[in-house]
Amino acid sequence: MRDLAAELGTTQMAAYHYVRSRGGLETLLLDEILAGVDVPPANAGSWHERLRGLTENSLAVLRSWTGSGPLLLRHRPRRKAEHIAALIAVLRDAGFTERDAVLAARLIQVWCWGELSVREYLDGKPVETGTPAAGPSKRPVARLEISEDEVTEFALDVMLEGLRARLARTTTGAGSGEHRDV
Repeated sequence: MRDLAAELGTTQMAAYHYVRSRGGLETLLLDEILAGVDVPPANAGSWHERLRGLTENSLAVLRSWTGSGPLLLRHRPRRKAEHIAALIAVLRDAGFTERDAVLAARLIQVWCWGELSVREYLDGKPVETGTPAAGPSKRPVARLEISEDEVTEFALDVMLEGLRARLARTTTGAGSGEHRDV
């Protein structure tokens, strides 16, 4: 709060007039960051294309702000719930049960936020909340140079393959025999 007040040219106490705590400020910051995430419309492709697009877009926006991963694990901004609802809507449109859609959305979000946190840790960056990030990086993992895009593509491929298989088992087991966009 002291740094914010100095940046704004005011006193620390004046800053607390508008925001009660650092946590409150971080929550407002996360809402602003998440406002930049575009949700693909229902006619933007198959469910897995929309899910991949939403996840990749989310990561691109969140990667542009150092410390966003750890913050998302600690706070519950309003737009975080909207983001989860968008993921669930895509999964429900695909035919997942409400329970499976919620579980899958949680899996994807926890992976995204964890990936952001781990990336910053492995890159050796101090996690300064809400500062613009330096840009894409490659980091050594088991003596290999692996880019953020490679990690994202691999993780989404694995998660989507598992979700397709789950949906196929669920729709076949329900006796419908219908497989939408699988």
